[in-house]
Amino acid sequence: MLTIKYGISEVLAGSLFGVIHLTAATILPSIGSFVDRNGGITMCMTISSVLGLIVNLMWLLIKADHCTAQNDCLNYVLFPIVLSGVAYALVAGTAWNGTFYVIERSKAGTASGLMSAITSFILLIFPLIFGWLVDHS
Repeated sequence: MLTIKYGISEVLAGSLFGVIHLTAATILPSIGSFVDRNGGITMCMTISSVLGLIVNLMWLLIKADHCTAQNDCLNYVLFPIVLSGVAYALVAGTAWNGTFYVIERSKAGTASGLMSAITSFILLIFPLIFGWLVDHS
């Protein structure tokens, strides 16, 4: 999307999506600490959903013609990418922890392994599906 819509080079576009995980890795310890001290797992997940909605709306509203005319696309796309990292960190820092409130302690390892397996499967399959859709659209 960054290459096609905004004219950003493929190398830079690939690097920018690493910023999502860099942002998450930077703030996850703070989110975990906040949840340990104050609770608020549900609040964090709700805020994450709202931020995700805002980010997706921003991608729809950022106009490519204005961006390319001034040749400063990086300024336009960096904020939604960082905000995506914040939204992801809020989910990653709370969803896994919330699971342990709803299962028996003796099944925590199985639940964690199952959640990791499902996540890995999704991360394996969905890029293939999206790639196929892009190739055939």
